Amino acid sequence: MKRFLATAVLSLFVFQSSVNAAELTRSEIRELAYAGDYASLESKLSAERAQPLVESEDFFKLRRLMSVFEASDPRMVAFVAAWVDAEPGSAFAHSARSFSLSRGAWDIRGEAYAKYVHPQALAVHHNMIRQAIAHARRALELDADFIPASDALLNQSATSWDKSELLETLDRVMIQQPNWGSLRRSLGMAHQGYGGTADMLEKLCQSYAPLIPSTGPDMLFRCRYFGLKRYYFSESYDLRQTMQAAVAKDPEFDLSRAIGMTDQSDSHNRTEDEISFARKTILEQAWWRPRVVQNFDMAFRTRLGGRSLEEEITVLKIDEVKEGLRHDPFNSDLMGVIQGWIRLQGQNGSSEMTEAEMSEFRKRIEKDFALRQVIAAPFSEDNWNTLGRFQFDFFQPESLFASDPYYQNAVVYSGLKDRALYGYLGKKAHQLRMLKDVLTQEDHPDILPWKDYARSFDRSGLVNCPFLRAYLLLEQFCAANSGRGYCAEEDLASFAPQLKVAQADQNCEYINGLSPEDLAFQPVEVDLSYDPQVHWPAVE
Repeated sequence: MKRFLATAVLSLFVFQSSVNAAELTRSEIRELAYAGDYASLESKLSAERAQPLVESEDFFKLRRLMSVFEASDPRMVAFVAAWVDAEPGSAFAHSARSFSLSRGAWDIRGEAYAKYVHPQALAVHHNMIRQAIAHARRALELDADFIPASDALLNQSATSWDKSELLETLDRVMIQQPNWGSLRRSLGMAHQGYGGTADMLEKLCQSYAPLIPSTGPDMLFRCRYFGLKRYYFSESYDLRQTMQAAVAKDPEFDLSRAIGMTDQSDSHNRTEDEISFARKTILEQAWWRPRVVQNFDMAFRTRLGGRSLEEEITVLKIDEVKEGLRHDPFNSDLMGVIQGWIRLQGQNGSSEMTEAEMSEFRKRIEKDFALRQVIAAPFSEDNWNTLGRFQFDFFQPESLFASDPYYQNAVVYSGLKDRALYGYLGKKAHQLRMLKDVLTQEDHPDILPWKDYARSFDRSGLVNCPFLRAYLLLEQFCAANSGRGYCAEEDLASFAPQLKVAQADQNCEYINGLSPEDLAFQPVEVDLSYDPQVHWPAVE
């Protein structure tokens, strides 16, 4: 009897331990991380690590917990960096650091083709990815069977040139713990932009997809279709079209199907059931992706009697988005949802703010988010241009040129120099035109400071010389690229009057004698110190 009771108690203890481990949440991980409590975090993650991975949901839960360390919150980034120093023998710490570095590297680089990315961004990206791989390797040395550790390495399947290391890791995982998540991450090896081929994809799928337990979807089909669609091989188009009919049988591709249904060239042919499916799927799987949501509304809003999915999401998800931004403050998708919410509040009328208060709130948030975008991706032309536009203040005439350092950085970091220089010339022309227009207006208390400024501003230093420098740089580019780009005579004709004035300005004569290296714009240092915890929504 005593033995039975002891066994029952032990079973209850094991069951209770399992329940406790399963109760670990992302919020709890954050609290421990922000508190710098390495010991408690290690203990709780160890308990979670001990849970068996049987169903696909088990893998998903573990990955979901570890993904919290990817967040852009400076508190989390700092914690993860310190964690590997405090616990150098922790596979959890090294996996987390790898995830954090990889997320930061891709935020900085962006998704553009390498030839359009600034060399400094590529260098920083390469260095961070190299570190991410090193931490992933160390995590695997410490715990070869920890799925997030192998994920950390397989995440680099496209960018890592050591395919043998990746294949060895994938082989071990798929033999011991076969799962779709690991195989999916490895398919980047077949990315044709990084030296992969369709044959490589086929070999990966044939070797490992049949090993994945499945009572429903055909895992070999899933692997082939995912790889062909994600890493696009030009010769695979007909094959992918042939496979399209079978995609509906696999929920893995529900979102892909839903997004495809919003294509406006074919959306008028969609049935009511298809529209309902697309709406439900996007609401569940992509509500934080503004462009996907807006495409749905453009395709189907009229047919739905004016119902807007974007408006529905702002009602259902706004608190969740705010919470997300508190812990991932540089997440551009979440910022996009907030900006959509603010726009709709302005259109529909806010119950909490007056129209003037909402307008001021919108301006403050947009400027704040523009700064966040530059901090997250400081080598982006678009980010610098956007932040530059927010430096203007109508009540401070001199702020007309406060944007110049930002616009100059946009040119420096542009991947398309002709477009950037052409845009810079347009901005200079616009500034001068504004000041000329002011002088033609009737006197008014708000206009008088502008008139005073228009008569006294440094035209050489603020307009003529920067304009001439940019124009000569554009000429250099056009000469070196056989006139391709923004180089046609009709493109530049509108700048001729201002160019003539700038060329005649004796204060700018020195520019004509500059070497190409000295003529080029240089980065302007801008203060990017920022603590998201003292800004909305962390502080409301």
